[in-house]
Amino acid sequence: MASDFPVTGLDSYAVLTDNTDNIIAAHLLLNLPAQSGNWDAGGYEIRSLKFQSDQATGTAPFIVASTTKVTNLNADTVDGVSSAAIIQTTGAQSIAGVKTFTDAPVFPADTIKTADIQDDAITVDKIGDNAVNTAQIAGNAITTARILDANVTTAKLATVTGSDTNVVTGTAGTSGNLAEWNVDGDLVNSVNKTIVQQVRNTLVTAPAGFIDAFVNDDTLPTYAETTEILAQSITPTNASNLLFVEVVVHCGASTANVEVLATLHKAEGDAIAAGINSSAQTDQSPLTISYNYREVAGGTSAVEFQVNLSDKAGHTLYVNGISTGRKFGGALVTSITITEIKA
Repeated sequence: MASDFPVTGLDSYAVLTDNTDNIIAAHLLLNLPAQSGNWDAGGYEIRSLKFQSDQATGTAPFIVASTTKVTNLNADTVDGVSSAAIIQTTGAQSIAGVKTFTDAPVFPADTIKTADIQDDAITVDKIGDNAVNTAQIAGNAITTARILDANVTTAKLATVTGSDTNVVTGTAGTSGNLAEWNVDGDLVNSVNKTIVQQVRNTLVTAPAGFIDAFVNDDTLPTYAETTEILAQSITPTNASNLLFVEVVVHCGASTANVEVLATLHKAEGDAIAAGINSSAQTDQSPLTISYNYREVAGGTSAVEFQVNLSDKAGHTLYVNGISTGRKFGGALVTSITITEIKA
């Protein structure tokens, strides 16, 4: 029955039969002759437990025409690069050497923490000049929650300014007020201090002569009985703010025994503030009169203040000098300064 085994094209075979000549096992031996040309199996598959090539380095051991992915193909290198040197997208991995990214890498929010950065690994020389700027940080992106243990200390800053080296940990002050912290960085006060909104100033340096007389009694000096020497207007930014007016006047007279009155007027009305000085000297040295005035703005429209002068006896007065001319080379300056202070 062995001759009935239907196998052809083999160098040899062996069969094992039972006592009724039924085949119960067979062993096939395939001996392929040495190849003298390419072996093409056509459209058939060639299968084996292992494929081995003895081709030396320098020539590809096999050629693949298809670009379709080969499932389960496991290779030690890719394009000559060891798999250990390829950056993975998941899992822990130690990477050596310098890696250059064409585009800036994007990390999920809150993924880079102090524990993930090697000690002192990020230094000034590793950050390009002005590389981290406002435009590269999303609005309010750096918050306390994103700073490990909320500690920004002077040790973490390149340059420390000021005398306090403590961390500011107190709560914020009230909006629009000035905040005060103690040496431990805790907020201890948040009040409305003097906050200047604007300053307006007018001054006179050249001497000028004029004559006017005031009545020395208990009535308000009028604008008409005095002479205006300078004026300054201001437009308040808030009706509740304060206007603080400072006046300094230097003047001399054409004679001795003078009594000079310097008045402050608003919109050419009666005097709202005044200062007076007198002298019995015969050398006509200039007198100095200074005073200040404050009021609530009361509105946001422009308002003008005037500074006027007069002499009780109607003597001729000279601003910043005497009858013979200017004194002290222009160092004497008659001025009005108006400061708006936040309410």
